[in-house]
Amino acid sequence: MFEQAYNDVIQGRFPTAATQTLVRLAALRIQHDVGDYKSGAWIPNLETVYPVKKKVQKEEELDKGYTLKGTLRGLGKGTLRKLKNMESDDPTQKLADEAELQAIKVSVTDQWKKLKGMSREVAQEQYMDVIRSWKGYGSTLFHVEYKQDNRYPKELWLAINKQCVALYKRGDLEPIVSYPYEQILSFGAPVANTYKLIMEGNVVVSVETPKVLEIAKLMKAYINAIVKERRNSELPARR
Repeated sequence: MFEQAYNDVIQGRFPTAATQTLVRLAALRIQHDVGDYKSGAWIPNLETVYPVKKKVQKEEELDKGYTLKGTLRGLGKGTLRKLKNMESDDPTQKLADEAELQAIKVSVTDQWKKLKGMSREVAQEQYMDVIRSWKGYGSTLFHVEYKQDNRYPKELWLAINKQCVALYKRGDLEPIVSYPYEQILSFGAPVANTYKLIMEGNVVVSVETPKVLEIAKLMKAYINAIVKERRNSELPARR
């Protein structure tokens, strides 16, 4: 869990624009890995503890659309058979200005000095305390574009977790809107690289993303888990 949280931070999937928070997380990670600061110590590779890179994932388009009917309103069999597993990553990176990177290194080093005497276990615990402070902790985030209308910003995160599906303005701590699975009537990709959700009250949300397959599988897994839990809770207790 700690390593996954760390990876999310490095990949820019932890929603904070506060440099101070990211600097503290970086210092805590160094304290966890290296221990106390020693005179003359320096951070040779900031990228290992601080999200200085913004990765853009480019993937092949899916050749066909699909729609899933296996929501909580009626689970079907074999609803993922139509999915096309055609993903290909081509990461590109945009580095921050060199002067800014040096300033961040200085800030992280200063923060690291203040952690003197902190054990590896405490550093990990405090790191996770920061991560858990986000209400969306435990969600998988997908970078999506919203072009349906002017209701929401164009650049969004689609957050999938075991309770709901939510939309975040990228970097924000609070969701713009969230939909429990009980309210979701259908979900899928009617056309390539477009993911569509239909909720109660004829609410429709459509976003553009090459991750339609991954999103659909994740939602399906959470829905199946919810249904299984409900069925188990309805079984008569054994005497």
